[in-house]
Amino acid sequence: GEGARLNPLRAEAMCRVTVAASLEAACSAIAELCGQPPQVVVTSAQMPDADTTWPGLAQQLRQDDRPVLIVFGTGWGLAPEVLAAADLRLPAIVCDPEVGSPGDDYNHLSVRAAAAITLDRLLGAR
Repeated sequence: GEGARLNPLRAEAMCRVTVAASLEAACSAIAELCGQPPQVVVTSAQMPDADTTWPGLAQQLRQDDRPVLIVFGTGWGLAPEVLAAADLRLPAIVCDPEVGSPGDDYNHLSVRAAAAITLDRLLGAR
């Protein structure tokens, strides 16, 4: 449509998106494409019991060739069954204390903003 004509790169990016009916279907599609199932990593604004860190996952991504599927929740969190199916849980994105005010735990971001911050934190130094 009009947006694709105005910004061809956006159209190219959208052509790369695949919709899956479920988390299991997404994992199956990735396994078929990559030859092995992905490691499922979840994060949301309401992330109880994070069991990895941003630097820890970034290091793992540099050292491991296994595909990774990052699942983003909303401000309401993720369904318990999605949390249970995850291999790793990243902490919620909160204000960097070096940039923001001490105690500033504002984390109500759009998923697009959270995805951008996540990709920068995990892959930005590559």
